[in-house]
Formats: sequence, C-alpha cells, structure tokens
Amino acid sequence: MNRKWTIISEKINASAEDLAKIEPIFRETEEELWNLLAKNREVYRNSRRANAPGSTNFEAINEAMVNFEVENANIHKNYYLKLKKAVSAEVINKLLRAEKEYQRELMQRTAQPRGETRGQREQGRQ
Repeated sequence: MNRKWTIISEKINASAEDLAKIEPIFRETEEELWNLLAKNREVYRNSRRANAPGSTNFEAINEAMVNFEVENANIHKNYYLKLKKAVSAEVINKLLRAEKEYQRELMQRTAQPRGETRGQREQGRQ
C-alpha cells in the first residue's frame, strides 16, 4: 500500500496540504478494499470445501460475486464522498485518474513475461 500511495501521490502533483488530507482517506479505503477481497476469497474457499468434490455451492459463489460488486461500489462511493469534503473536484479527478492509471500499469506489468519490455513485446507481434 505504501508503494501504491507513493506512486499515485507523485502522479497527481497536489499540494502537501491536499496530500495530507487525502492520505488517511486513501489508506482507510485501501484497507476496506483488501478486507472485502479477503472476505470474498474466504466465501469461495468455504463454498468449495463444504461440499464433496464436484458439488460446489454455486449459489453461495453467485451471491458472493454480486455482493462483492455492490460492496465494492459502496466503498468507492464513500471514498469519493469523503474526498469531496476534503479537497477540490480537480484534485479528486487527478487522484481517480492516477489510480486507474496505476491499475492499468500494474495489469500490464503482470501480463508481461519477466525481462521483456513492452517495446519488445510489441515488436514480437509485428
């Protein structure tokens, strides 16, 4: 979480005052999201363990999938509402865009084989 905050806070180029207001809200939200992921993983594990092999509880998994999306949306909405009370709309927009960019870059790094740069991968497609 520290690395993510460092990268995002550098991208948004906000004042030290704004960053000081954002950081506790950001960290609280990140913790809530990690807890939600852990809870969801546990539901999946329990749904598979509780049943004999081949008889997975799909109803529980389906409920967990839907509930995850709803809770995730609620966490993000509350994050936005807290930010709205603390900093300007422009700073919030920069923050949200930086978070999306961070996610996109993370996905690209995890999808690319070790040692291969993006440019090398794109050359291989041609």
